[in-house]
Amino acid sequence: MRYLLLLFSISLLATDCSEYKIHSLFYQPLVKDLKNLNWDKKFQQMKDKKIDTLILQWTQYGQYNFLQQDKWLKNILENAQKNNIKIIIGLYADENYFNTLQDDATNIEKYLNELKNKNIKQAKQIFKISKKYNSFFGWYIYDEINDTFFRSKSKQLLLHNYLTHLASQLKNIKEKPLYLSGYFSMAMDPSDFAVMFSYITAQQYTVLLQSGVGAKLVNMRESSIYMDAFYKSYNADFIPIVESFNIVQGKAKRISQDDRCNQMKMLEKSTKQKSFSLFSMRYFLEDYLK
Repeated sequence: MRYLLLLFSISLLATDCSEYKIHSLFYQPLVKDLKNLNWDKKFQQMKDKKIDTLILQWTQYGQYNFLQQDKWLKNILENAQKNNIKIIIGLYADENYFNTLQDDATNIEKYLNELKNKNIKQAKQIFKISKKYNSFFGWYIYDEINDTFFRSKSKQLLLHNYLTHLASQLKNIKEKPLYLSGYFSMAMDPSDFAVMFSYITAQQYTVLLQSGVGAKLVNMRESSIYMDAFYKSYNADFIPIVESFNIVQGKAKRISQDDRCNQMKMLEKSTKQKSFSLFSMRYFLEDYLK
């Protein structure tokens, strides 16, 4: 009996994540969600879990612009304001972003300039809709920065210039906090990866750094090494992202509370943080999206 009680206590300890906080959720807008999402209910669920921020990963994906009808964003912002939720609004997402960067024939400088122009165009449209809402909290740049495509100093300079010019123009539209995400896949030395981010962001962006565990780019040990290096070598604040999914036979599946808890414990140990962003709403809230 004493042995069973000991096992039960160990089990409780293994799943106890009460000391950690999820402060923000990512949401990838999909066309199929447009008629099915009750944003008032979603934001109430977030409040119940003490989550105060939603990150819209994009408002335009390829040719599809979610702002074609401004009531979509108005609905989100109105219900967010009602529930005291902050919205960080994503701009333009190129569906061919990763393939374009991988193509050796791509003129990176020209491509980044095109992205800048499309992001600014989208930001101006967003601001027309969001300017009267207090729930509009920040700008999010979709272009995820990894350790594969920007290893050379010349490409890092182009990326630095792109992000600097983009930040300047966004501030001219409306000065709000700027957010950018990144991930790693063992393609760069962990410290060099952190130093690269210090250079390209020039302390103008808050970096949301993906754990890589859910996407199976790295395992828990490898993720902890990169997160530790970022904690030690990156010269500004950053936010670790808990990946609340796992890739099974090519499809993303929701992970268990235990797995999520273990990921947060790893992130705390390597970054000394207890408050995280989580990817994504689709794999977290009770009636998560199919």
